[in-house]
Amino acid sequence: MLGSEEAEFAEENLHKIEDIALKKLKKSIESFKITFDAKEESIRKELRASAKVNSKILSFKGRHKVECPACQSVATVIGKEIGASKIENGEYEVVVRRSVIPTEFDCIACGLKIRGYPQLVAAKIGDYYTRRTTYSPQDYYGLIDPSYLDPSEYYGEEFNNE
Repeated sequence: MLGSEEAEFAEENLHKIEDIALKKLKKSIESFKITFDAKEESIRKELRASAKVNSKILSFKGRHKVECPACQSVATVIGKEIGASKIENGEYEVVVRRSVIPTEFDCIACGLKIRGYPQLVAAKIGDYYTRRTTYSPQDYYGLIDPSYLDPSEYYGEEFNNE
């Protein structure tokens, strides 16, 4: 068991470590900003356009679009699903929504990468987001369309009369 002196020492050092990590993150973001801003305007426009297209594609693959803290281009985060699913049953679709806590950030325009939820929060891109997935009722509930059913798949060998 630790005494009060050790506890105070540990707490002081944890705050120092947090401050050092935050300063390191801010320096990293600033260095990527400086490097990106040093590029010619035409190159920056091209990189931002490419990042926008890439982010749109990745948003259909489980990523979420955010603004890069270094170059203000469209970038993406991905994370871990948390909590229960919220399921909405429609006439022609089933929509499943899950909350996601971001854990990774990538910007293809300037190359900045940030890993870890605390770092993303410190960079102001750590907000939870919702992942929405749409299914047909047949796919979600595992229903079988009788018009495509091959009953022979469900018979055992004892029912084959060949």
